[in-house]
Amino acid sequence: MDFIPGVVSNEEVLHEGSILQNDMKRVRENLSNEVKNMHSANDQISRIVEDLEETQAALRVSLKLVKIDALIHKMKLCNESKRYKDIHHHLISLENLLEDPEDKIIRRLDCIKSLKHRLTVEHCNLKFNLENEFNRLVQMKEKSFPKTRAITCLISKNIQEVIDCIHSLIECEFNFEAFIQFALTNIFSPVTSRAVSLDIKENDRDYIMSLSYSTEPVTDELRPTYPTVFQNIQEILKFFFHMNVVDSEGNYFLATTLNDEKSNIANLLFENCLKYCIPKTFEEKSKSTIKDDVRQLIAEKLFAELHLFNSDESELIEEIFKKIDNHFHHQFTHNVQASANDLLKRDLHDIILISDDATFTTSTPLTFPRAMISKSTLELIKLLERILHQAKECEKSEEEKKKSLIDTIKCVLENYSFSIQLHHSQLL
Repeated sequence: MDFIPGVVSNEEVLHEGSILQNDMKRVRENLSNEVKNMHSANDQISRIVEDLEETQAALRVSLKLVKIDALIHKMKLCNESKRYKDIHHHLISLENLLEDPEDKIIRRLDCIKSLKHRLTVEHCNLKFNLENEFNRLVQMKEKSFPKTRAITCLISKNIQEVIDCIHSLIECEFNFEAFIQFALTNIFSPVTSRAVSLDIKENDRDYIMSLSYSTEPVTDELRPTYPTVFQNIQEILKFFFHMNVVDSEGNYFLATTLNDEKSNIANLLFENCLKYCIPKTFEEKSKSTIKDDVRQLIAEKLFAELHLFNSDESELIEEIFKKIDNHFHHQFTHNVQASANDLLKRDLHDIILISDDATFTTSTPLTFPRAMISKSTLELIKLLERILHQAKECEKSEEEKKKSLIDTIKCVLENYSFSIQLHHSQLL
């Protein structure tokens, strides 16, 4: 079969084919050369990129070192002007620069150890300076005499300085234990246990509180009533409210500082004051307002008005109420047993041998022993009936108290039975 038209000779086809073949060869060689050139350019570009990355890393580290130097210089200026809050912020920035987890180069620098040491030193200096500043703004002094003690407290009226100082101390995780113990030992303990002289005033620079009291042993005659104690506590806490600043999270300073001391404060208030004012009988207890007064002091004054604690006040109230109820119950049962013993002693009469016929001698078989029973026995029965009535009125949540009252009755009866048998053992 003839594939090529007759007008086209073989030579022309071969010539054109040869030209096409040469053109294809030239294109292929050019492409091959271009590819080689591109590989060479890629290598150059890769080297340039690596150089740029190294330069960028060096620049980044250099800039960090410049920032660190600038922060150190700023801290020096802040120390001179006592701007401790700014120092704390600069220390945080410095620590973030030195402890950057993504920067592996700066951790290998020779100067990093000295910079970290400088950071530690600056932290210690800041705490030391802040503590001195706090002691300047909030002064608490104690002076003892042979039979008295005087406490003087001053809080600066420069509220902004007080706020900045306390905020910085909180951010530095400063321990306020010394302040807490001084207040509990030298102020709240005597105020809750003895008569005090309290004077609160102010001048142009400070709020001033003066407290003095006798260090002689406290007697019941000189022990203050709990309304007086509550009034003094409120006045003292109003004084300390001048330093009860609020932090960035809305928490009050005293609430944060004293929150872990709630149980100690409750125990102090109860042991030094409330337990001496607790009613001794159920009749007195029903008329007493001690629980209502305690609830008002804690819920309305300490929590709502003075923000002394930052948790639910019901926990503290219930703790004190439990102490009051337990002490009342213990005191009541003790008094019952004491009264029963007194009645018992009055009822221990000697047994007299008597008979219907006065002419019978004591040796007559018809004689028999009979004991005289006084009205004291009836009083004892009435006392036990009152205790039983109180046990019946106990609620379901007071099963323990109910059991204790029943045990008290049992104890009194056993004591009565034993004493009677012992006293009349020869005739019974």
